[in-house]
Amino acid sequence: PKDCNEVAAGSRSGIYVIQPTGLHPIVVYCEMNTTDGGWTVIQRNRQSTEITWAESWSTYKYGFGNVHTDFWLGTKYIHQISRQKAYQVRFVIWDAANNTKFADYNLF
Repeated sequence: PKDCNEVAAGSRSGIYVIQPTGLHPIVVYCEMNTTDGGWTVIQRNRQSTEITWAESWSTYKYGFGNVHTDFWLGTKYIHQISRQKAYQVRFVIWDAANNTKFADYNLF
């Protein structure tokens, strides 16, 4: 698949290998349970993270962290994925009581 939207319907959320156009295969987390699934997760940052997020530009370019926990996918990979077609981006925030809020933006 070129993105998580191409992962088979009914698949579980988890780690997948995708290959966006013009890139080598990359490991991503696909969220398959939210709003019909197929979301490619580009960042996860829990409150208890060990990541400082104070990284160099080249580190942000190629990504860092652990796709199983907290991570930044990488601007290079996000750019390559998002040039394949028009996408929607969703920002999700959980509070300490596990309440969730989100905002969707079209044409990402």
